[in-house]
Amino acid sequence: MLRIKEDKWEEFSVSCPEYGFKLSDEENAYIIQYLKEEEFSKDYLELQVWLDSREITIETSSVRFSGLATEGEELEVVYNLIMNGFVEKCK
Repeated sequence: MLRIKEDKWEEFSVSCPEYGFKLSDEENAYIIQYLKEEEFSKDYLELQVWLDSREITIETSSVRFSGLATEGEELEVVYNLIMNGFVEKCK
């Protein structure tokens, strides 16, 4: 599991829009939502950074999306966070 480093949290909170994150009060997390099909507009894949734990997760709206193939957009965001020194491995 990955999370945002504690000493980088403030910097991440300020710069998260640059990575595409938006604050979701409903989810209590910063999220990037990827909609894949107009026909199933309520189905999504989300990259989330949880406010309480700083953990990074990938969530889906349904089991149908568990096998979703993306073009790697969410992995590119995680990679950029790692390369910019924001991420540490959880124990």
